[in-house]
Amino acid sequence: MKKIWVISLSILMLSACASTQNQNEDVDSAVCPVPVERKAVFDQKQYDPYDGKGQARINGRLCITGMDGRKKCPAEQIVVVNPVTDYSTEWYQRSWVNNEFLAQPDERAEKYTRIVKTDKNGWFTITGLPAGEYYVGVVVCPCVGFDEKERSNYRFQRYGTKVSVKKSVKANLEKVFE
Repeated sequence: MKKIWVISLSILMLSACASTQNQNEDVDSAVCPVPVERKAVFDQKQYDPYDGKGQARINGRLCITGMDGRKKCPAEQIVVVNPVTDYSTEWYQRSWVNNEFLAQPDERAEKYTRIVKTDKNGWFTITGLPAGEYYVGVVVCPCVGFDEKERSNYRFQRYGTKVSVKKSVKANLEKVFE
């Protein structure tokens, strides 16, 4: 099941690369850029506090405004949660916010990534987390969870935030990429 989520996330990231290229007339839209090397190195010691299950939870709601000014809280949007480490900070800043096409992550980091989808009203909850700091990222992809009329009113976008959680916290998402 987790591999399906990882594959889904990879597809979304590749579609982001394709949609970014379509905006640039000088780039062949059929080819993604060469992935750039990561600068940060996976450090297991930074991930150790996040090993196993905990009692913490992160919840939130994704609501966006369309080009027509109407608000929607879409279903089936992917939510990614990563513990804050040097390695994930690079991912969040370079890939999530700056839309750089990074080389594949170290396989060991996948163990600490949690992925869920928003429900029919845009709500999401991630439970069983060890206490700590996390990056929360949400992909808005109009290809899923939007009806045919709505698709042209919403663009691919990413929302994200950094949260610190002991027991429970609400993630207040901010648009970081459109």
